[in-house]
Formats: sequence, structure tokens, C-alpha cells
Amino acid sequence: TGLGLAIVAAVAESHGGQVWLAESASGGASFIVELPAAPPDEAEGSGDQPRGGRERRPRSTLSAAT
Repeated sequence: TGLGLAIVAAVAESHGGQVWLAESASGGASFIVELPAAPPDEAEGSGDQPRGGRERRPRSTLSAAT
């Protein structure tokens, strides 16, 4: 129906991520979904504030491609 990619893009964007197309020279293509490893409000924090008695470390981004 063509809705799958639109749904994936909406979910990724609502979580502070993005989706894009990466074409290969051999004619294939991949849709790349990139999501932050923490919610957007936490990812923008200083990264060194205690939380639950533990020191917070800077967060990274999770990317997956198939």
C-alpha cells in the first residue's frame, strides 16, 4: 500500500530520528533509519548529571541499515 515507509518515517521523526535513502552504484538501495540512543530531551542534556545515583554518560546515536 505504500504506507510502511511513511509510518516508519513518522515514528523515527517522533523519536528525534530520521530516515533516508542510500542508493548503491550497483542499482540497489537501502533505507537508513537513524534513532538517538536516548529520548531527545535527555540527549540534549549535559551528560554529567546524576540519575539514580549514577553518573550520566553522553549518549550516542543508533543507526541500522539492511
